[in-house]
Amino acid sequence: MLLTFVVLSYNRPDKLERILSHFSGFNEKSVAIVVKDDNSPFLSSIEKIVNKYKGSIGIPLSLQKNESNLGYDGNLLDAFEKIESEYIFLLSDDDYVKVEELSELITMLKKREHYIYFTPYNDIEGEWRIVNPVYSLTQIADVIYNSVLFSGLIFNKNAVMDLEFNKDYLSQSIYSQVYLATMIALKYDAYGAAPSGILFVGGDGENFFGKNQSAVNSDILSDRTQITSNLNYQQFLLKVVDKISVDSGYQISKYFWASYSKRLMGYGFKARALGLLEYKIFLFSYFEPGVKKSLFISFLFACLILMPSKLANIIYKVGKSFLRTSG
Repeated sequence: MLLTFVVLSYNRPDKLERILSHFSGFNEKSVAIVVKDDNSPFLSSIEKIVNKYKGSIGIPLSLQKNESNLGYDGNLLDAFEKIESEYIFLLSDDDYVKVEELSELITMLKKREHYIYFTPYNDIEGEWRIVNPVYSLTQIADVIYNSVLFSGLIFNKNAVMDLEFNKDYLSQSIYSQVYLATMIALKYDAYGAAPSGILFVGGDGENFFGKNQSAVNSDILSDRTQITSNLNYQQFLLKVVDKISVDSGYQISKYFWASYSKRLMGYGFKARALGLLEYKIFLFSYFEPGVKKSLFISFLFACLILMPSKLANIIYKVGKSFLRTSG
């Protein structure tokens, strides 16, 4: 099989039905779909939906059921071991694809030019994940941020399996896909940009991610609706970046900090735009020992208490247009 869409599924049968319904009538002999359920309580409903669409989808559709809950990272890593396909296109169960736009992608993959591709995605705010096709180590932060959302990452399976990585560590990292994508880009000094107009993400918002029912790493990550949740997740991302630096031998952490610090400042403005009470909660979490910080950013955040919420919101929106070119 040239390409397999792998839907990492947990407990959202209604969302899964939406994604499968978009494949109705689609027929391409080199493409398949695997729904990989992580032992969710709604497994029986998910199984019924998969069986419902097997007859209306013109490509192989199957359900893989984990015997136990592996967690998000464990389910993702297990897909590379269990699924036989040259390329694996990762999807969340609340995404969907525009199948009439897939022919260009299939033609691209048949050329086998790259081992990792990044697919631009559309959400309620437009199209994001702008991929610069020219590889540069100094722009590795773009690769990292383009990997944060696993939806639309297209991996060459053999390239993943050829990496030497600590599976136990990645299974608890929250950002296993960031590690895999970045290490492949570093190893082969290249990556590809998939065609736009294919992927549409359901998403739960830019920073307020909703309930993460499949989180097994820590209670602190189970509820992503709080303004402080992004700071909690960022610490896991920074640890993965440090791990990439060690394993690759490149100073990835140094290159990443320049981009990370700008986004962190932008997030501070967003928190201030929500009001003084929300900002105080954010500020308290920022100054906790485990959060990476700098003297300049700490000084800026302290000063933001004096800034009106409306002005902070304007600055945030202006800065966002410059920062969100990747991921």
